[in-house]
Amino acid sequence: MNRMYRQQVELLLRIIPTLEEVDSFAIHGGTAINLYILDLPRYSYQK
Repeated sequence: MNRMYRQQVELLLRIIPTLEEVDSFAIHGGTAINLYILDLPRYSYQK
């Protein structure tokens, strides 16, 4: 398993209890789709 992918999933698992307290929550953008639906590389670049 890709190390970065695993770290992203672990982070999401840690914040789920906090998200349960929020009335509405959304994940935005292609990165969210890549993480949950498709096994695609991240296409954005940040300096």
